[in-house]
Amino acid sequence: MTTDKPNRQAQLSELERELKMRQRVYPNWIKQGRLDRDTANFRIACLIEVIEDFKARHAPAAQQGSLGI
Repeated sequence: MTTDKPNRQAQLSELERELKMRQRVYPNWIKQGRLDRDTANFRIACLIEVIEDFKARHAPAAQQGSLGI
């Protein structure tokens, strides 16, 4: 494992990995009473928003419009 600062693709990969993990693990946690469904859904929704925001902020300028904003 490298100790270099992660690039944007590595950061996005980690966000997406975390989302998949939550989607896989949370249903069992709900069944076990470790987490309630509303909290699980909220946490997943928050992470989805973070991923979408990250993608929007780091999209190539051509995808962001003519001003590059």
